[in-house]
Amino acid sequence: MIHLSRAVAAAGAGGASIGLIAAGLDSVPGGGAEILVDRVRKLLHCYGKATADEWLDVMRHAHRAGLRTTATMMCGTVETDEERLEHLLRLRALQDETGGFTAFITWSYQPRSHRARRQRGDRASTTSARSRSRASCSTTSTTCRRRG
Repeated sequence: MIHLSRAVAAAGAGGASIGLIAAGLDSVPGGGAEILVDRVRKLLHCYGKATADEWLDVMRHAHRAGLRTTATMMCGTVETDEERLEHLLRLRALQDETGGFTAFITWSYQPRSHRARRQRGDRASTTSARSRSRASCSTTSTTCRRRG
C-alpha cells in the first residue's frame, strides 16, 4: 500500500485507498512498520520504505476509507526499550483515533535468515551484522526483552 501510494502520488494515500476498495480490496497487511522510530529505520537502512509518519499516515487513510489493517513490530535489532515503547504508543494512538487495526504481530529479527539470503545473493537485508543484538520477542504478547 505504501509503495502503491507513492506510485499514484497524484491521488495520495486516501485516493489510492478509495481506488483499491473500488477494485475489491477490503483489508491491508500492516507489514513494513519494523520500529516506528526514524532513528532506528535509518540504522536499519529502510531505504525506499516509508518514514514512521508516512507509514502511520497510510494506515490512517486506509482506516478512514474503511479498510482494516494489521500492525507489526520487529524487535531485536538496534532499538532501545524506549523506542519499542514509542512504537507501541504510536500504534495505540492511531488505534484510538481510527479503530482500524485488527491485529498486532510482534516478531524478532532472525539473523540466520538474514545470512542465508545474503549467501544466496538475495536482496540485501535491512540490518548489518554490526547492528544485530540478541533479543527475544513473544509473538503472543507485546513484550520484547533483551537477553544477556
